[in-house]
Amino acid sequence: MPQTVSVGELTDLVVRVFLRHGVSGENAGPVAETVVAAERDGAVSHGLLRLPGYVSTLKSGWVDGRAVPVVTDAAPGLVATEAANGFAQPALRASAPLLREKARRQGISAVAIRNSHHFAAVWPDIEPFAAEGFIALAMVNGGSSFQIFEDASCVAGRGPMLALARLRVDCYHARIEDQPARIAGLW
Repeated sequence: MPQTVSVGELTDLVVRVFLRHGVSGENAGPVAETVVAAERDGAVSHGLLRLPGYVSTLKSGWVDGRAVPVVTDAAPGLVATEAANGFAQPALRASAPLLREKARRQGISAVAIRNSHHFAAVWPDIEPFAAEGFIALAMVNGGSSFQIFEDASCVAGRGPMLALARLRVDCYHARIEDQPARIAGLW
């Protein structure tokens, strides 16, 4: 018989899976929260269904679950974060305090996260910013894997672009674009 668990209980279970497969305690939480948020919001294709893929990337060494992000104050409105071949979520979490400070001081800020791996839904990454009243825009790039013409080589990566803003206390407005499809639409 199916058993219902709370979001907190499910997050704890997913954290334990990550810890068992070598992810540090600092990194397991942010990644688990993203997986569970997708499940919570009904995007099961980006939730628990992806857990075996996460584990596979850890076992193969493709992702470093113990990577420590290095955050750099790159310019008045820019944060540059080296994810050191780790997951994107811990790198964003490490960047967030400086990113928020810059947005409040400059009116705008951006973070460039390099050498990271992102397998998840994007909106959980920026929901906390929208909840604080920021307008958040996230883009995830990927390797060239999309052909615009039949005889062309791959020229665009698959990567979503998401904008999220809090309209009311109980309401967010989101717009999701698939970048390669948008590029193809221009031709």
